[in-house]
Amino acid sequence: MKAFIRHILRSADGNKGQMAVIVLTIAVVTAMIFAAFSMYDVFFNVNIAEYDRVADGADMLLGTNNGTTEFFSRARVQRVIDSEPEGEVTEVMYFAKINTILKTEEHSRTVLVEATDLEEYLAAHELRFVEEFTAETEGADVKFEEAGGYSSVIIGKSFAEANSLKAGDLVEIYLPTYDSYTEVLVRYVAVNEGIFSSSADVNVLVDFAAVGNLGQVSAAYISFSDPALFEKYEALFAEYFPAIDCTEGNNLTGVLDIVRNNTLLLSVGLIFLIATMMLILYTSYVIIARNRMHEMVVFKAAGATPAQVAGIMFGEVMFYALIGGAIGLLLGRTAMGIAVKALLPLAEHAVTYPFWKYLVSFIIAVMVTVAATSVPVMSVSRKTIRELTGDAFKLVKRVRPIVLLISTVLLAAAAVAYALTKGIALAAVSIVLLVATVFWAYCAVYYAVKLIGAAFTKISGGGPAYLAGLGVTRNNAMHTVTTLIAVVVTFAFLISEVVSLVQTAIVPFRSRYDADVVVTVNDGTGNYTYDDIRGIVLSTDGIEWAGYFNSQDYLLADGETEWTIYGVSDITTLRHCTSGLTAEAVELFESTENPIVLSNDMMLRLDLAIGDEVSFNPDSPDYGNETHTFTVVGVDYTVSEYDRVGYCRFDFISIMKNSAQYLAGIEEGADATEVFVELRERIENTAIPLAYALEFDEWAYAATRNLSGVSTLLTLLQIMVYVVAAIGVVNVSIVTFYDRRAEFRLLKVAGMSSAGFMRYAVCEGLVAAVAGCLLGVVAGYAVNLLVPSLGSIISKYMSLDPFPLALVAIACGAFALFTAFWTSIAAVNRKINLTSVNERNGV
Repeated sequence: MKAFIRHILRSADGNKGQMAVIVLTIAVVTAMIFAAFSMYDVFFNVNIAEYDRVADGADMLLGTNNGTTEFFSRARVQRVIDSEPEGEVTEVMYFAKINTILKTEEHSRTVLVEATDLEEYLAAHELRFVEEFTAETEGADVKFEEAGGYSSVIIGKSFAEANSLKAGDLVEIYLPTYDSYTEVLVRYVAVNEGIFSSSADVNVLVDFAAVGNLGQVSAAYISFSDPALFEKYEALFAEYFPAIDCTEGNNLTGVLDIVRNNTLLLSVGLIFLIATMMLILYTSYVIIARNRMHEMVVFKAAGATPAQVAGIMFGEVMFYALIGGAIGLLLGRTAMGIAVKALLPLAEHAVTYPFWKYLVSFIIAVMVTVAATSVPVMSVSRKTIRELTGDAFKLVKRVRPIVLLISTVLLAAAAVAYALTKGIALAAVSIVLLVATVFWAYCAVYYAVKLIGAAFTKISGGGPAYLAGLGVTRNNAMHTVTTLIAVVVTFAFLISEVVSLVQTAIVPFRSRYDADVVVTVNDGTGNYTYDDIRGIVLSTDGIEWAGYFNSQDYLLADGETEWTIYGVSDITTLRHCTSGLTAEAVELFESTENPIVLSNDMMLRLDLAIGDEVSFNPDSPDYGNETHTFTVVGVDYTVSEYDRVGYCRFDFISIMKNSAQYLAGIEEGADATEVFVELRERIENTAIPLAYALEFDEWAYAATRNLSGVSTLLTLLQIMVYVVAAIGVVNVSIVTFYDRRAEFRLLKVAGMSSAGFMRYAVCEGLVAAVAGCLLGVVAGYAVNLLVPSLGSIISKYMSLDPFPLALVAIACGAFALFTAFWTSIAAVNRKINLTSVNERNGV
C-alpha cells in the first residue's frame, strides 16, 4: 500500500499543472452541482414557505393565500364543518387577506393585511416579539392609556426596519372596506419567523375588527384528525363553494407546478455542464497517462496484469477526485451561504443544506471523474510493453466526402423538420437536430482544418507557416483539439442559454411597463370619467404624461388556458405598455376596427400574422358566451414571467370592468418624491372610490423585491459556466502542446530555428482555433434553434434569435484564450533541448 501511495504522490508531483487543472475542474463543478441542488431550494422552499408560514401544517386551504377581493362566509364554512362527525376537523384558522397601502410621510408601501381573530391566533401560535408598546415606550405617537382607541397591528422586524417604524407608532392603512385611510397602532414588532417569515416581507397582522369584514373571509386553513379526510372535505366544499379554490394547506401541487419547469431547465444545463467537465478531465488525464507510461512499463515487466495496472491508475484518479470533491463541497457551501445571506436575506431560512446534498454532489463528482478518465486508463492498461514504448505519430483518419454529404443532408432535413414541427413533437425533433449537428461537426472537422490549413499555406508562401498549414491537416492531435474547442463553445453557449431562460421565467410581470407613478382605481370612478381622473393626474406639477388601462381575462380555444387582454386609453399608453412597437403598428391601431397588439408569445402560440382576425371568449360568468373578434395589428416583444397578453382599445374592455390602472411619467429634473406626494394628496382629496397612488417601483416590484437576488444567483452560475469553459479551452491548449513535444523536437533536429518554431506553432494554433471556433459557431447556431423549444418547457413561446451575440462572444473568447495560451506555451518552449529522436518517455 505504501508503494502504491508513493507512486500516486510521485505522479502528482511530476504533473503539478495537470493535477491542478483536474482538481480545480472537479472542485468547481462539484460546487456547481451543490449550488444547483440549493437553487431547487430557492425555487421550491421559498414558494412552499410562503404558504406554510400561515398554514403552519394545516391540511387544507379553502380560498387563497394571497390578497383578494373575493370573499366568502365564515359562518357558512363553519356550518359545513359542524354538519360532519365531530373530531374530524381539529382546527380552523380564518383570514381575510387584503392587498392595500400603508402610508408614510413621503412614500406609500404595498402591504398584505392579514386579518384574523387575533386573540385566538396568538393563543394557538406563539410569536416572539422584539418590541412591544407599553407605558414605558419612549417616543410613542400616543399615550399608552389612549391606545384602546386604535386598532392594533403586528409587523415583522425587517418590515419595521425598512419603513422606519417602531412599537407605539401610528400609521395609516388604506382599508377598501371603509374606502378610507385608517390610523392603526403598531402594538408589536415580531421576529421574522412563523407568519412573518414571508420573503415578500409585506404582511401585517390585525384583528378582524380592524378591517370591518362583516364575517367574510378569503382563506380558511383546515387541519384534519386524519389527512385522508382531505378528499371528503374537498368534495363537500366543491358543492357548497364551487367558485372557491381548494388546495393542500401548503399548496404543494401548485408549488411543484411552479418550480418543476425551472428546475428541469437547470437540470438540462447541469447535464451539459457535467459533459464539459468530463471533456476537461479527459484531456487533462491523457497527458498524465502518457507521462506515467514508463512506470506502467515497469509494472507490466514485473508481471502486473491489465486489471492491476488499471487499478493503479484509477487509484490516482480517485486521489484527485477525493481532493477536488472535498474542496468543491467546501467551496459550494461557503459560496451559497454567502450569496444567499447577501442576496436573499429574508429567504435565508428556505435554503437548507442536508447531508444528502453533500453526499450526492460528491458521488456525482467521483463517478464523473472516473468515467471521464476511464478511456486513457483502459488504453494504457491494455497495451503491451512494445506498444507502450512505441512512439508512432498518429495520422488523422480521412472522412470520405460522401459521409460529409450524408451528414449535411441529415442536418438540413432535421432543420427543416424542426422548422415545420409544432407542439410537443418539437422536443423529439430537437433531439434529432442536436444529434445530426454533432454528427455533422465530427465529419466536418477534417475538411474545416484542411480548408483553413490550405489557406495558410497559400498566404504564407513558404517557411514554417507553410509547413504548419500543411502538417496540421494530417495531425490527429490537432484535429482532436479542433473538435474539443468546437464542443466547448457549443456546450458553453447551450448552458448559458438555459440559465438565461430560467432568469426570464422570474422577471416580474409588471416590469414590462414604463412609468414613474401609478394610480389604481379599483371600483369605478364615482362622479368622474376616466379622462377626468387622467386630467387630475396631469394637473399635478411635474407630471409629463399620463394614460390608463384595464384588463379582462380570456380563454384560448382549449377552454382552459387563460390569457389577458389590456385595454389602453391611447397610443402613448400603448407605447409605455409594450416594446418593439413599429410605426406601422401604431398607425394600424388607430385606423383599424377592433385592433389588437399581441405579445410575441401569443403570435407564436397561435401561429398568427399581422392582419389576421382572431376570436376569443371572455373568462367571465357574465360575458363568457360572447365571442370577441379582433384584427392583429402589431407585436409586443416584451418578455417577463407571464407573456400571454394582448392590447386593445380601452372602451372594448370597459363594459366588462369598472377598474383601471393609470401610468404617469415625471418630467426630467423634477423632484420625484415631491411630485408623488402631491399626486397622492390629489387622489386622496378626490371622491374616487377605492383609489390610491403608488410609486412605480413599489407597484411593480414590492412582492418580489426581496427575491431579486435569485436572478443574481443565476447570473453567478452563468459566470461559473464561462469559467469552466475557459478552463477547458486553456487545458486543451496545454495538453495538446505538451503531448506533441516529441514532434517539436524532431523539427528542431531538422534545423528549425527558435523564431521559425514560434511561427510554426502560432500558425498551427491559429488553424485549430479558427476551425474549432467556426465549427463551434455552426453547431452552436444549431443549438440556438433548440432554444425556442426549451422555452416551451416553461410554457413560453419564443422567437428564434437569428444572430445570437452570446454565441459570437463565446467563440471569440475561446479563440482568444486558446491562441493566447498556445502562443505563450510555444514561447516558453521555443528553445527545446535537442535530445535523441528515439527518446522513449524516459525509458
